[in-house]
Amino acid sequence: MPLAFTASSVSPGNVLATLLLEPPPSLAATAMGDGTVDLQWDTSPSAAARDVEYLVLRRQIGATGFTQVARTAAVTYTDSPTPGTFEYVVRTAISSFWSADSPVATATTGP
Repeated sequence: MPLAFTASSVSPGNVLATLLLEPPPSLAATAMGDGTVDLQWDTSPSAAARDVEYLVLRRQIGATGFTQVARTAAVTYTDSPTPGTFEYVVRTAISSFWSADSPVATATTGP
């Protein structure tokens, strides 16, 4: 099946990067007792041939879009969200180009 992109969903400059950059194959989110969320993901297969960074995105349950909360070269990140239930995804990035989303991971913080 051919891939279909619309102008409203993917910028033309990122189409090639989306096809060449692979997202991390797994993502785990663990809510800690201090209200933080520890995220850990597997290295993107794209990282073997390139120096990549990772974009960490979060959205509260019920929200329609993700917001970027970090850009890191590491495969771990500790987030400090407000209390609530959140979904996370990670994207592989090189410069201003990024991959599709990793699998979603969910964590609940708060009292």
